[in-house]
Amino acid sequence: MVKIFFITALSCVASMAWAQTYKLTEMSKETFLKYIMAEAGKQDAYVDPTQPDPNPVAEIPGYVYQWGDEFNYEGAPDGDLWQMETGFVRGQEEQYYQKDNALVTGGRLLITGKKERVLNADYDPSSGDWRKNRQYGEYTSSSLLGKNRRHFLYGHIEVRAKLDISNGAFPAIWTCGYNKDWPQNGEIDIMEYYKTGNNYVLTSNYCVGGDQTGADGKWAQKWKSVFTNRDYYLAKDPDWFSKYHIFSMDWDEKTISLKVDGEERNSCDIESFLNWDGSVCFNNPQFMMLNLAIKNFGDGIADKITFEVDYFRVYQKVRDIETPTEVKNLKAVRVTATTATIAWEPASDDTGILRYDIYCGGKSDGYYRGSTTSTSFTLTGLKQKKLHQIYVRALDGVGNHSSATQVNVLTKSTVGFDRVDYKEGERLFYNGKTYVVGRNLIENNSFDNGFASWYDGTNKAELSSKGWKINSDGGVDGNWLQSLGNTGKTGLSSLSTAWEISPDSIYLFGFYASAQSTINDAAKWQCVSATDAKGVETTMLLGPNGANGQLALTNGDDSWRYTSIVYDNTLNRHKYLQCCFRWEQMGAIGFDCFQLCPLIEDVALGVSAVHDDGDVSGQSVIYNISGQRVCKDKISSGIYIINGKKTVIK
Repeated sequence: MVKIFFITALSCVASMAWAQTYKLTEMSKETFLKYIMAEAGKQDAYVDPTQPDPNPVAEIPGYVYQWGDEFNYEGAPDGDLWQMETGFVRGQEEQYYQKDNALVTGGRLLITGKKERVLNADYDPSSGDWRKNRQYGEYTSSSLLGKNRRHFLYGHIEVRAKLDISNGAFPAIWTCGYNKDWPQNGEIDIMEYYKTGNNYVLTSNYCVGGDQTGADGKWAQKWKSVFTNRDYYLAKDPDWFSKYHIFSMDWDEKTISLKVDGEERNSCDIESFLNWDGSVCFNNPQFMMLNLAIKNFGDGIADKITFEVDYFRVYQKVRDIETPTEVKNLKAVRVTATTATIAWEPASDDTGILRYDIYCGGKSDGYYRGSTTSTSFTLTGLKQKKLHQIYVRALDGVGNHSSATQVNVLTKSTVGFDRVDYKEGERLFYNGKTYVVGRNLIENNSFDNGFASWYDGTNKAELSSKGWKINSDGGVDGNWLQSLGNTGKTGLSSLSTAWEISPDSIYLFGFYASAQSTINDAAKWQCVSATDAKGVETTMLLGPNGANGQLALTNGDDSWRYTSIVYDNTLNRHKYLQCCFRWEQMGAIGFDCFQLCPLIEDVALGVSAVHDDGDVSGQSVIYNISGQRVCKDKISSGIYIINGKKTVIK
């Protein structure tokens, strides 16, 4: 019967030139028969399995196409759909991810793994993290993430791709969830190709959180995997890996099915495959990932490997294609230094709102902060005194989400008192004269650039994480420096930093410090000095241990205290002003907002005596008669310098 049809069909197209677009003489009998049937209108148009599909997005009965990427453009992957990972990321793999290894051309995405040496931008030889202590990457590749771009909940997800099985190839088509940290968020590997034992396999996997009480802690995993030897596919078609194939996922509220060319390879009962704490993973949105990792499986690694993706498509069931309305009247109802509580009016949807997703950052690069079924949410761990862009999206039961609604929130400072340090251009009353505070000469004075320009007790190397830590909140204005304890003045965990000063200038030097109640006065050593040689305290200005006025570090309640001095270098004419600190307690002292500012005499400003009724609430700059800045709530009767004028407070 087949032979008769084949001959009849062949006779129907005998008049067609054999040298058409399709190379008929090179087709298998099966492929040729498909082509003839397509020409006869018996099935869909023939698609060359070795080439990208040129046809429009296919219709699937019962589903509607929602979104995806056909890769029908030229250049870098679409930034509205994909983020690009960089550096060494996971699995102690060989590749160093960089965006340049991903190119969209000819109707497909090409992810290329190459043998090439690149410098690790995060290199730190002292780090115990494999991502940082590798100085170079010997191979490069790319990884695309849909995280913070688009996500989906349920539906039919389809990827048409061609796999390069050269030695070292480790391509993957997979998804991860948003609602928790991995693996409690759930991972679905639609396809992975790699070598396990002596066999190269295609795998289909589900991963959830395992027992966190064990040795692996929060990284504990539980897997449901199916391994298919590549010989299974080669037996079907010796050219299987030179052709595109469809890797898909069918996902609803109850089950997930992973398929290769329509053949189910692994299924999952969502309500029975749970995190160790009993929570359900796979009823939360997932985002797509496409990457080519590189590993030495014992066979060496090819110099070039290419993973080709024709398209990525997301379909949803026809039952719900309406997107929710955006939330209204989004506002901040409570703001602290590190938290912000937001509230909004509920969105609406034809099938109801499943949850609200909250992000922080810009609309194009914000990061997921959590979800809620209510109309309020509290974000934690925010940086203080920073403007945060927060936005909310409503999500319905099949993964349709609303447009983002945004609110800007400025977090507060944790200082808890009036700032009393000096700003450039302010006036300072000292030794009977008025001075203008000049520009701060200390680079990275508030540790916004980490340890840069700050040196340890050797005066040779910058501070490092061995003895120090940069905290991102809880300081005076954001980042601050915290000690991790040390063993000596010249140790790697001590601080000894010096700044050049002019012999013809007068300087203001000041900083904030906080101390824990556990600190032992006898175990600390700290001083500020002027000197001609770094590490030598020639002219002691403050410290140590009470000499010349002990540094104000021992308040013992973790609050911040400002200490300042005025140093007249015209008298001693030294080359450097330096600070040297050491202590033995762990985490005992923090530092922030250092300043070294030249003072310029303000000869134009007159000082006049005026009387005041004691109300200084509207004044911003207040000093005592000795030139020390004071807080408004510390004002008592006496003489003060307020906005450059001598003022008597009754």
